[in-house]
Amino acid sequence: MDFAQDPMSPHMANTLLAQVAQDAGQHWYLLCDSAFNNHSVDVTYRDESANCYGQEPVLDLARGGPRLILLHQPGDTVSVAAERLAPWLSHCSGRPMLSVVSSPASAHDIAQHWSSLHLVRTESGERYLLRMADTRTLPVLAYFLKPAQWAAWTHLLARWLYIDRLGDLRELPMPAAGVAPARAPLMLDDAQVDQLALYAEPDSMIAYLSESMPDMRSEAEKMRSSHWYQIVDDVLEIARQHGVDRIEDKVAMLRVACLTRGASTTDARVLEMLRGKRWQPGAMDDALLATGVLG
Repeated sequence: MDFAQDPMSPHMANTLLAQVAQDAGQHWYLLCDSAFNNHSVDVTYRDESANCYGQEPVLDLARGGPRLILLHQPGDTVSVAAERLAPWLSHCSGRPMLSVVSSPASAHDIAQHWSSLHLVRTESGERYLLRMADTRTLPVLAYFLKPAQWAAWTHLLARWLYIDRLGDLRELPMPAAGVAPARAPLMLDDAQVDQLALYAEPDSMIAYLSESMPDMRSEAEKMRSSHWYQIVDDVLEIARQHGVDRIEDKVAMLRVACLTRGASTTDARVLEMLRGKRWQPGAMDDALLATGVLG
């Protein structure tokens, strides 16, 4: 529940293998975000895997670096890919750590090309680690990065697929033909930084609630992880629309939404209370109770 990620769908493996068979002339690699490895499980990477943090300027992060792991190479049969794939599907299910790329290049060439892209700069001169292997972040990169910036990431790739929050396989768009890749380091403007922070807010809130409020965590665990994520996302959007800024007020809204399985986000009594500003900062819990939404 901490990652708001459903287990992989049962048909996902066959869907992916069909894509591999369709483009069997390419190399296919699993991109596994080692930051999500369960430390109670021994994870052994094959020698031919490439650590995406294995070079400067991110070498000090190499222990938890994303790995490119061979899934298929030209001349292999699909059954070989299926054998390689199976343990990783089991290992990564329910965690936002697995995507798949195809490329004519080697895993090490891709990792080397990416090495200068991981750390991005902002207009204020700050540096941020762009965690492209985290599949909670990955889908938005293709849209909030400028075309030339996205082209820098995809320069050596033919395709990039990922496992979404529902456990299904999705494909990212490739840049339009003729878009020249931006040079590293990539520079993010303030609007891009704000957009990324906004996109990350639901996951940050879920992690906060999971760690700080075990009662809400136990209630949320009765739902599908993706359903809980959607509820949190909806609540935070409603809070923004109505000027609810204080963390305790957002938590009050989330608690009620959790108890009602999301029904409070569309409840006319709650929405009218918010529109009418019939709540005091720091006392949202009292205002919500007064609506009768909890019965």
